[in-house]
Amino acid sequence: MNNWPRAAMASRAFHETSSGKVEGVMFIDRDYKPPELFAEIQGEAAKDHLRIKVWTRKEIENYLLEPTLIHSYVENRARCSVPYGNVENILSEVIAELADELPVLIADSYQACDRKLALPTAMGRAKHFIQQRMDAGASWSSLVSGKKALSMISGRLQEGWSVQLSPMSLCRHMQLGGVRKPRLHSLRIGSAPQPSGHTSLPGTHQPSGDTIPN
Repeated sequence: MNNWPRAAMASRAFHETSSGKVEGVMFIDRDYKPPELFAEIQGEAAKDHLRIKVWTRKEIENYLLEPTLIHSYVENRARCSVPYGNVENILSEVIAELADELPVLIADSYQACDRKLALPTAMGRAKHFIQQRMDAGASWSSLVSGKKALSMISGRLQEGWSVQLSPMSLCRHMQLGGVRKPRLHSLRIGSAPQPSGHTSLPGTHQPSGDTIPN
């Protein structure tokens, strides 16, 4: 997230040299940062014609924590049939384990940003953050670390069926239109349609469609 000023400079350059026909779009992880921070960054970036989009989940890997997708991936690679319930249980167990560690993990991140912050205060803020996100409709699978969850799931799948997975291998396994969620191929960059002749920076715009589910 700290590199957004550099992206803003590039966006301004493209916007100016294209006579306003090109603008930039940057996606950043939500992590455990407050909404006010994102609003501030989005406001500043907009001055340079850079639109900042924040994942509704912690990070992009969280959108891959879908039992149907993971089960399809395992079935495609295992030497024997793998019950769907087994994969679903592994996913649920991993998310539950990471959820138990979440308050401490968030508190640690707060203390890393503010060395003067006492642990009890950091823990209180962490629990408040989690409650706010849950009240807003977030699930545990959207709050835990998607990267770590996939790594743990991969380890257990390897033990049970000698199958490894990674975020990239899951993405390669996905078939457009064949997997309902996560619909990473159907990101909508903006809430309003692009004006005629208006484009985004190369590699930043995806086909319009449904937004990624929360």
